[in-house]
Amino acid sequence: MPPHPAFTENYIGYAHLPLHWLPAMLFSGSAGNVPEPVTIPWAGELNNTVLPYLQGIEACNMAGGIHALVSAALMQRCPVFSFGGMPEAHAFAESVKAMLPELQALVRTTGRYVQLQNLQTYTEGNFCTLMLSFTTGDAAGQNMATISTDALCRMLQAHFGLPKGSWFIEGNMSGDKKYSSASFLITRGRRVNASVSLPAALLAEKGLSAKSIVALWQSDAARFIRAGEKGNVFGIAGPVSAVFTATGQDVACVAESALGLLRVQENNQNLDVYLTLPGLPVGSVGGGTALPAAKAILQTLDCAGEGKANRLAEIIGAFLLAGEVGKMLGV
Repeated sequence: MPPHPAFTENYIGYAHLPLHWLPAMLFSGSAGNVPEPVTIPWAGELNNTVLPYLQGIEACNMAGGIHALVSAALMQRCPVFSFGGMPEAHAFAESVKAMLPELQALVRTTGRYVQLQNLQTYTEGNFCTLMLSFTTGDAAGQNMATISTDALCRMLQAHFGLPKGSWFIEGNMSGDKKYSSASFLITRGRRVNASVSLPAALLAEKGLSAKSIVALWQSDAARFIRAGEKGNVFGIAGPVSAVFTATGQDVACVAESALGLLRVQENNQNLDVYLTLPGLPVGSVGGGTALPAAKAILQTLDCAGEGKANRLAEIIGAFLLAGEVGKMLGV
C-alpha cells in the first residue's frame, strides 16, 4: 500500500491488524431519541475479551437500546512557570487571571477552531501552573491545544519579561495520556453519559434480579477502594484500544479513556445502568482519521468530518456500557 501523504516520515509500510464488525447495537444519541442499529468496529484479534460485549449488545438490544449523550467537550494543557520566589509566583497568578480576554483573543489567531474557554491558576512554592481549557471543534485537539499554549506562553514571557527557560509547556497536571484523578475533575476530551434499562424479565431469564446486581455493585465499591482503583468499571481499556485503532484515534490516550464510573439502581424490579466516561479524546477530523481504513470506517458509522465527533463519542460510550452490562450479567 502506498504511503498516505500526511504520514510519510521515515515510511516503511503499514502494520496490518485484522478489522471486524461486531453485531449491530441499538443506539440513540444527541441527534435523536429513536434507536438506530450501529455496527461497532474492532481492530485486533477477536479473543475472549469481546465475548461480554457480544452478550451485552444482545441484552441491551432486547431492552430497547442504549442512550448516550456528550455533556461537555474540552481539551487541557497545563504549562508551568518558575520564579525566583513565592511572592512573584502569586503575583503572576493574579495578573494572568485578569488577562483572560487578551489571551482568548491571542488563541483565536492560532487556529480556525480552537478557543480558550477557561484559565485556572495553581501556585506551589515559587511555581505557578496554568490550567488552560480549550474547545477544538471536531478534532480531538491535543495538537491544537499545544500550539495555542506555546503562543500563549511566549506572549506571557514577553509581557512579564521572564527569562528563557522559565516555563515548560506541560507541567503534568492535564492528565494527558495518564491514569489520573484529574480526569474526574475536568473534562479532557468528550464527557459521555450512557444509560440502559434492563427489564426484570430479561434478568430473570439469566437467573438474576435487579436487587442481586445492585448488591454486587455495592459490595464491589469496598473492594475498589481497598485496591486504590480510580473509577469502578469492570474494565474497558481493551475495547477502547480496539475502537480507537479502527477509527484513527490516538491510541496512547487509552490510559485516560479507560476511566469510568458505573452506577446501577433498581427501578420497579428493572435495572437502570449508567456509565459516565469523564474524558474521551476523540475526533472525527484530523490525525489518523484521514488514513484510508479509518476514514472508511468513520464514514460507515456516519462519524466522518465536521459535526460528527460527538456522535462518535456517544457510540463509543454506548458500546462500552454494553460491555459492562455483559460482564455484569456474566459475573
